[in-house]
Amino acid sequence: FETVVGLLNRGAHVVATCRDEASCRRTATELTAACSAPEVAPGDVRPRSFSVMPLDLSSLDSVRKFSADFVALYPDLDTLVANAGVMGGPFTQTVDGFEANLQVNYLAHFLLINLL
Repeated sequence: FETVVGLLNRGAHVVATCRDEASCRRTATELTAACSAPEVAPGDVRPRSFSVMPLDLSSLDSVRKFSADFVALYPDLDTLVANAGVMGGPFTQTVDGFEANLQVNYLAHFLLINLL
């Protein structure tokens, strides 16, 4: 979240991703509140613009859909911050049959970067 706010403060248009639609709505509300704060950070160039799009890294189909939707909306990508991930927890498999930590932390990011 703070990375997104920092990029917005420097004039970037940011596309934030969220696991599902409900998370996207919450994130949009929180970003709107953070961006309308009256204090101005050093280097703040405003206006700030962002959008949120669903991306569930535990589903490679979701990664493919997000990538197709993103490329259709934004023909250029200047920077990608791939910092989503999970850690620990009990052994679980994704719908794609991979161990969840491996897919969310590595495989989905690899696919996403290659599709964008």
